[in-house]
Amino acid sequence: METPLLSDADEQALQVKNLKYSPANTPTWRSAKRGQTFGDDREWAKDNWWTPLYAVIPNMVMFAVWIPLNLSILALVAWPLVIAYVKGFADAQTITFGAFAYFLVRTIILYLEPDSDPQDDLPPKKKKMVAVIGAGPSGLAVAKELLAEGHTPVVFERDAAVGGAWRTGCGCSSGRGRVLPFTITSSSALNTCYSDFPIQAENPGHDPFHMHQTDYMDYVQRYASYFDVERHCHFGQEVVSMEQIKNNRWIVKTKKVGQEEVVVQEFDAVAVCSGQVNVPRIPTIAGHQNFGGKIVHVSALSGDDPLAEFQGKRVLCVGAGETASDVTLELTKVVSKLGISVRNPVLVLPRNLWGVPPDYVETRSMYLCARWVRWATYASSIVFMFFWNNAWARNHNGKTIWIPSVTWIWKLLFTPKYFIECLRGQRSMFASCLITKSDHLLYALEKTDITKLHGGVNHIDDEGNVIFDCGSTEEYDVILLVTGYNLSSYPFLPEGYKHNCRTGRYLGTFDPSLPNVAFIGFVRGSVGSLILGFEMQARWFALLCSEKRELPDIRSMYKRISSDKMWNFAGRPPPDPTFFANHLARHHVKCEPNFVRFFFKYPIAAIKAYCGNFTSYQFRMRGPHADPQAVVDGYALTDGIYYIPIGFHALHLIFALQAPFFELWSRIPIMGHYFRPHTSNWY
Repeated sequence: METPLLSDADEQALQVKNLKYSPANTPTWRSAKRGQTFGDDREWAKDNWWTPLYAVIPNMVMFAVWIPLNLSILALVAWPLVIAYVKGFADAQTITFGAFAYFLVRTIILYLEPDSDPQDDLPPKKKKMVAVIGAGPSGLAVAKELLAEGHTPVVFERDAAVGGAWRTGCGCSSGRGRVLPFTITSSSALNTCYSDFPIQAENPGHDPFHMHQTDYMDYVQRYASYFDVERHCHFGQEVVSMEQIKNNRWIVKTKKVGQEEVVVQEFDAVAVCSGQVNVPRIPTIAGHQNFGGKIVHVSALSGDDPLAEFQGKRVLCVGAGETASDVTLELTKVVSKLGISVRNPVLVLPRNLWGVPPDYVETRSMYLCARWVRWATYASSIVFMFFWNNAWARNHNGKTIWIPSVTWIWKLLFTPKYFIECLRGQRSMFASCLITKSDHLLYALEKTDITKLHGGVNHIDDEGNVIFDCGSTEEYDVILLVTGYNLSSYPFLPEGYKHNCRTGRYLGTFDPSLPNVAFIGFVRGSVGSLILGFEMQARWFALLCSEKRELPDIRSMYKRISSDKMWNFAGRPPPDPTFFANHLARHHVKCEPNFVRFFFKYPIAAIKAYCGNFTSYQFRMRGPHADPQAVVDGYALTDGIYYIPIGFHALHLIFALQAPFFELWSRIPIMGHYFRPHTSNWY
């Protein structure tokens, strides 16, 4: 089934230079509460005047804690100047003038820095044929960037249309994970869009800050239609195998789903964008053969009403991630009894923190400080967040509701079995703590008349009863496994290829043993919008195909891979897409915004980009296929800075003052690593 093309009205609304949209005519995200445009809803702050007040409290605490820290850092970094002053080598006036001259010269150098490399505007040295495996959001981004560089992408997709895991309904192939029809994005709508295609959907009746499954699919289809990606898609095609030939080219064998006839094609490069939800993670439950009901993984659910089969039944939901959180809330509407099994501690973060998505306070000014400053900001805020969120009503889907009891937070986070195992050395502290970016789980637990919280499933006894780790026994008709997916398998890759997860790839993208093959869309962090990361990977890959960028030699790539394994995966969370994208933008794509030039040219937009939420628009300010004026228009349309609590604006000044010290302190050997700014790290 083909996706309809844009209407004439949409076509006219999207006609502006490279970004293809009009600031005057483009429909913007609308508030479900008032129906006003997203950027112009100033009444929100008036109706929720209390939000900035209680946001100031944790900021004041953090500021008080950071004052001695900043003074210590200043003393440690500036000790040569202190000695020079004490010994009489320089007076205070000379030191002040020297510091001012340093920052003035640095500012001038940044202002004179060119916005792009002249070779980025040239056509590729050779137009190439590139196979793209998958037409989900990441595969579409790769195809679009390849087209922009003048190459010819050939996209192979098993389904009947674009969308990947976000596509539901007819025309979907079996055997792969998908979102459910009631799924809502965890990241905000502004952070879940491509850098050159602002949000074009409206969201009547849904959360005004997030995208419903139908909204996101509409957005993805518009993106594919406008940039003419669908013309290069081969739907209903499955990749069978890949074989490397001379000159590092690849033979790709495909076939139609359900048929045996194989088609052989030759390509210059291959982009693997098959997604991360292909292989369900199904835990082994001791005594499962004794269970008289049905044990099913969430990936097996399908249709417009996937939970209809559970009507009136007793259901045990195993898992507590974002999908499980959404599923449990929907199950409370249809089941007679609901159990929620949580094995490890779960930290539940609301989709809307202080009335806005948490990534609205994920700003570039925060990322100029060390990584732990970001987590300290959240950690010191959480104590106040649960108290104040519980004390005030919140707007949810156009209705005023009360936040669930704070006791559920602690019951989910502090599980006795977990801490006993940590004390015994059987488990690493914090390594097994799950962060769930959806508070739907709390709303489900609030319905205590049908919902009960359990620990991990221990076994099923001979009578078919479920025995939990705490020793309790319950009877259920269905066990629904919402336990996620294993690392993706690649059955089409060459024989003998050792399956490597993202830790075995250079910057999560290239395996040195597979030349001209990119794995895009597999860098996933604990928090943050995935689209930021995989779109930057797509831009980098397209530039490499054009030979405008170069990869380091194999030895250097393996050295970097080893370093990343040590720093990033030794009990630490995986890389977050936000600063992973910024790392690629700075060192490889060369499109990180130059805020000195940005500010002098477009001061208002620069302040919004610096103090507002970390959108992808900023990465079109400079570099390949940039359009600064369209970015400015985009910030004028989708201005989220007014939604950020006033208390956090005070933090921007604190972050800005700290940033130079962290940059200097990070240059100290050994210990300096822990003070590196977020924007200097990808892990």
